[in-house]
Amino acid sequence: MTQRSIEAEIGLCILFSAVDGEISDKELGALSNRVGHLLGDDFDVMRLPALLDGELGSISEQGVDGYVAKLPSRIPTEHRFEAVRAACAVACADGLAPEEEEVVRQVCGVLDVDADDVIDAVGARNDTIAAAGDTHDDEPNAETKLIADTLVPRGWVDPMQSLRDAGISVSGFGALALQYESPKGHLLRVEHHTCDGSIHFHVTDDSDGGSDLVLFPDGRAKDVLAAIVAMQDEVTLESIEAQIVKLQAVSRVCIFNGESLVEIQKPS
Repeated sequence: MTQRSIEAEIGLCILFSAVDGEISDKELGALSNRVGHLLGDDFDVMRLPALLDGELGSISEQGVDGYVAKLPSRIPTEHRFEAVRAACAVACADGLAPEEEEVVRQVCGVLDVDADDVIDAVGARNDTIAAAGDTHDDEPNAETKLIADTLVPRGWVDPMQSLRDAGISVSGFGALALQYESPKGHLLRVEHHTCDGSIHFHVTDDSDGGSDLVLFPDGRAKDVLAAIVAMQDEVTLESIEAQIVKLQAVSRVCIFNGESLVEIQKPS
């Protein structure tokens, strides 16, 4: 699928779910799962808020009729039934309201898809929607609060805030995700994964090149955060090796080698 098609499918999920005036908790859960499935593991999470904001803004600016009229140019013919079916399944998470069914039928008419086939395929079930890839239990804890209290005053921001403001939650990115735009033109990201006690530290340059480190503080989270704060304005991909040495003084530092997590050995 193209990025344009993915954005349109996410927009459909929002459109179907919100047309009755609210998005229920069940619909939010189904929407989060669908978004995670569409974006996949390779999607840069930092692009997600802008993507959601763009679709919400388009629906608001164009109105339902105008938004729906542009869907044929965004969703390929061969993928239209599945796109509408999946979005309808999100709306069906708490039952399909009359207003939701009306817009489902409107979209089906524009996309030349049989509305009855879509609704029959979905019923009131959402168990056909693929779950987001990560099933880890990342509940916030005291260390999560420590990370937020340390980094937010130093210019780090939550890229998911605009999604939460719109009533949308997305799972799979840890108990906390914060980002920082450095003076060096690099985007830094910290994710806290309480399932294994790790802090993921990502450094990405303006050409989308990046380095992804997995840190295990083992009781030294304050020291790890102090090291990150000390380097946040200076770290680049060219200098990352020197910064890794500093991180190794307070944490185990690992990288992914394929699907395996491998610890970087300290210099002798």
